Amino acid sequence: MSTRSSSPSLGTFAPSTTNTTTTSSTDASTSSGESVRSTPNFPVSPVPPNPLGEGRHIKTAAALIIGWVHAYVIQALSNIIHCLPLLSVLNASGHEQRWDGVGRDEILNGKTMDSNSHVFAHFCFQHGIDLKRIEVIPDDEGEIIEAARRLSSKFDLVITSGGIGPTHDDITYASLAKAFNTPLVHHPETIRRMKIMNKHRKWATLQNQEQKTATLRMALFPESAEVIFVHPEMWVPVVRLNGNLCIFPGVPGLFRGMLHSLADFIPLPPKSERPSRIQIFTDRAESLIAPYLTRLQERLRPHGIQVGSYPVLYKGVFVSLIGRDLAPTNSESQGDRVCLTEIAKEVEREIGGRVLSEEEVRQKKLAAEGGSTWRPGSPTGSFKLEQEKTAEGANTSSATSSESEKESVGVKANL
Repeated sequence: MSTRSSSPSLGTFAPSTTNTTTTSSTDASTSSGESVRSTPNFPVSPVPPNPLGEGRHIKTAAALIIGWVHAYVIQALSNIIHCLPLLSVLNASGHEQRWDGVGRDEILNGKTMDSNSHVFAHFCFQHGIDLKRIEVIPDDEGEIIEAARRLSSKFDLVITSGGIGPTHDDITYASLAKAFNTPLVHHPETIRRMKIMNKHRKWATLQNQEQKTATLRMALFPESAEVIFVHPEMWVPVVRLNGNLCIFPGVPGLFRGMLHSLADFIPLPPKSERPSRIQIFTDRAESLIAPYLTRLQERLRPHGIQVGSYPVLYKGVFVSLIGRDLAPTNSESQGDRVCLTEIAKEVEREIGGRVLSEEEVRQKKLAAEGGSTWRPGSPTGSFKLEQEKTAEGANTSSATSSESEKESVGVKANL
């Protein structure tokens, strides 16, 4: 893979001329002589042309999680499946499953787990985008190339998460450059912003030449890519290839902030096409309400309403109704359109449940997510759910997590 320096305009959208302040990240001195940095204010890029064509918007999406990420994958996916009942997830061998672990080597071997898929799924649901795939691949160039080409050819929006740091296993940019037959080039504007952000950091001033070269790998992009600066406080851009494949860092905080900022730069569906969700909770067993829900889904399928059932161990069942209409319009008769709120009232009656607000749903799920303890002496051999975290245990976990986060962020330079 050849590399060379790029001119500032090559493969990039120049910073918006409406914001002429390149940065306010200046260093002030305290009475003790220590350097204090202010928040940067980099100009963001202008909105690029619509890659789908004028008047068209994103309808389908996929995620390719190949970078350094952490949090909780199985719980995250179990929390979002209710809003994406048709979501398809592939494991590393390519076999399709209802849901599965998502990630790269650290995730596939159980070292770390993923939350970015959860964030992206929620983003898609909020904006009315059908998320079709979350794929599991290791740090393997061939697999990245194959998956990127296939997903980019099938869906309107594809995101990758992670693998863009300075270390040997960060191969996302290089692999994607090969996937789309383009060389790698250093991006001067990204390097400039990176240096501004790092100039107050002691470790940056102590780097030897080898370490500096490794750092610059984070600004080594595929030449044909669009480089879109989406956030005024971040030097990391969203790098877009083939018009629809957007490359993100794996660190959850960066991923989340950049994803939500990207919303201003891509052709999202109009609000009229965004779905609504109503959730009903019942303490009845899922097997008791299953026949009714099956009949209900068959009746509502022609109207584009999805019915989901999501049990909470020994607590009850959440029933989810997802559709794009909350009420019939004046121009349509009641027979032409199904009203989601009326269906919810019917479900309440049939399953002995109650419609919950989003906050009530959140509180119920938090209450149900206490530690699971196996009681081998129990006559029934069942799990007993209980809140296991003592104050001491919670503090220890928090401190360990904090130290681990600091170490990882330092190594990966926030990528």
